[in-house]
Amino acid sequence: MKSVSLFLFSFLLCLNVAQSQVPVEVDLVSFATGLTRPVDITHAGDDRLFIVEKSGTIAIVRPDGQVDANHYLDITSSVTSGGLNSERGLLGLAFHPDYATNEFFFVHYIMAGGDSRIYRFSVTTDPDVATRPVSKSS
Repeated sequence: MKSVSLFLFSFLLCLNVAQSQVPVEVDLVSFATGLTRPVDITHAGDDRLFIVEKSGTIAIVRPDGQVDANHYLDITSSVTSGGLNSERGLLGLAFHPDYATNEFFFVHYIMAGGDSRIYRFSVTTDPDVATRPVSKSS
């Protein structure tokens, strides 16, 4: 929902700027590097950002912009990401509303045969490392 809100805010800002007669300068600042084909960004209610990469990994970005060396989740062996413009791969991440208590999160991806899957995962004793799937949905 936050990504939709951010998109809507950005769209309205651009619309307002386009209608304005006052020139507006926008500077882009690189915050994190080393990510490959990111398709989604979210948080779990703490200071970490989780970046979903189409190839089948989820990276953690710290508040200072540092990307963790180890992935939060790596399911590249289960994911078919296709070519550059393909609509396949690891496509989404959602944290359970009670993530702080139950540590469940859900991922959506496309398997090698083209089947779409949604799996529920949890974390290990290390909150920066996910476990194998807890359950799946077709």
